[in-house]
Amino acid sequence: MKVTTRFVLGFFLISFILASCSLVHTAQAKKYLSQGMELEQQGQLQLAMDEYSLAIELDPTLALAFYQRGSAHAALEDYIQAVDDLDQVLALDPEHAEAFNLRGLACIKLEKFDRAIEDLNKAIELQALIVPR
Repeated sequence: MKVTTRFVLGFFLISFILASCSLVHTAQAKKYLSQGMELEQQGQLQLAMDEYSLAIELDPTLALAFYQRGSAHAALEDYIQAVDDLDQVLALDPEHAEAFNLRGLACIKLEKFDRAIEDLNKAIELQALIVPR
């Protein structure tokens, strides 16, 4: 009985520690994201992308960090990397209209016109769902 109790207590302690670490990582990731957005507003796109990358390292489920980094890549005309990041956004959030829109525009630059049309149509469809009538 004592072994089972110790095991259960140990399991809960480890679970609590892991959950606490995850919360700390998420908070730090959001801090990097915020810093990146400030840098991007100041026109420091490369530094902003570095901050977004740090945010993604800490929380690879943070769709907004992928979106912001993809947007910065597009602004620097690195459309292949932009599309890669926007693919990640859409894997995490398949209803992200802005990601479809930006990926569609990047695909135009890459002369992937069929995919661009699909993405831009999807962006329009999703935007229509959120526009009040």
